[in-house]
Amino acid sequence: MGSYYGLTLVSTHLAGDRFVNFFLSGVIEVPSLLLEFYLFNKIGRKRTMILWFATAGVSLIISTALLTVFKDNVLETVATVFALVGKSASTGCTSTMFLYTPEIYPTNYRNSGLGIASSISRIGGILAPFASNLALIALWIPGAIFGGMCLLVVLLAIRLPESAAHELPTTIAECNKWEEQDNISSMSFEVKPGPSDEDGEKSVRL
Repeated sequence: MGSYYGLTLVSTHLAGDRFVNFFLSGVIEVPSLLLEFYLFNKIGRKRTMILWFATAGVSLIISTALLTVFKDNVLETVATVFALVGKSASTGCTSTMFLYTPEIYPTNYRNSGLGIASSISRIGGILAPFASNLALIALWIPGAIFGGMCLLVVLLAIRLPESAAHELPTTIAECNKWEEQDNISSMSFEVKPGPSDEDGEKSVRL
């Protein structure tokens, strides 16, 4: 969430007109919100979240690299485009997390779990205004921080269960079964030799 607020504040420091950039940083949120509904039903909550965070992280790092290495006006514009793509992806990250987070908690911990997660995320919101000050020192610092944190979330989210294929859990025991079921479904079937048939060929079974 810190990256969402931070990118909104830093948008005025990007190449180009600051008012246009701020306007585009708001408009660019609409496509990600519309695409999110399709992705939820197509690839599930977990993969949608990972996709958004990966897109945001890669886009911000590319934008930061272009601003740091090159000083060409055209490449600065390209860096602004990647920064806006990262802002759009961060919007998808935020909305996806608010849907996905309650679904992985059991009923008796769902309210507390969402509240704690939301409270911790506000730390990023508190620190976000300082991203604008960091951009005055070096324009690459906010993008490097936001991009690196997004990629870190991708690595941590790999171990999370997919909630779209399950009913909302009511107990911790049901949550523990999710991982077992996900591991079984992700395993490839092992081909075992069966008894010989009448033609002398080996039959196989899954």
